[in-house]
Amino acid sequence: MDIQFRTFSVSGDLKGIHYYTDNGSVEIEVPSGKRSAPFKYRGEREMIFFRKRDQVSGQEIVPLAKVMLQGNLRNPLLVFIRQGKDGESDLPYSLKVLEDDPRDFTDGTVKLMNLTNKPLHIELGQGREIDRVLKPYQILSYRLPEGFKGNLPLKISMRYGKRMEPLIRSRVFPSIHARDIYFIWPNQRKGAGNKVKIATLRERGDTAGVRLDL
Repeated sequence: MDIQFRTFSVSGDLKGIHYYTDNGSVEIEVPSGKRSAPFKYRGEREMIFFRKRDQVSGQEIVPLAKVMLQGNLRNPLLVFIRQGKDGESDLPYSLKVLEDDPRDFTDGTVKLMNLTNKPLHIELGQGREIDRVLKPYQILSYRLPEGFKGNLPLKISMRYGKRMEPLIRSRVFPSIHARDIYFIWPNQRKGAGNKVKIATLRERGDTAGVRLDL
């Protein structure tokens, strides 16, 4: 593999993270409020991230997170998700890969990603232009109509037996001049009214092109 990638965390900023390439170890940042700077990777399809403080000299690498990369990626975004007791693996973080090249993910496009471990029913738009079930870690895309201004109502529900329980009713404010990703993940704060929360990641396509040197 020989790719350029950026990172993002929905679980707070991560410091002291390293990954291995064919040329050795590289230290990176994983911010939670924006995409990171681009990093180069050349190596095997399985990419491993770790903290040096967790390692013991002479022993195998203790990974923080790892992911298997697909061969057709262009400028992917690697999303770090802190694992809970019901996580996918026994590693501290799971990693999800989103295609983030601005030539494919263009301005005026909205993506929603389900970071819970349950199927969620998504209703988006004044006329419920999106009305579908989003499986765990699945992504859906929606193209804003030409000249769009304002906001979109968003309702997220989950099925309990024969009934649907609302998890959140909100509004999102996408722009035809930017690319928006809405990460949906569990609200673990006790007594919270909404059972899920939404982390928003926005970037203009022309800004992405400059940062990625496209």
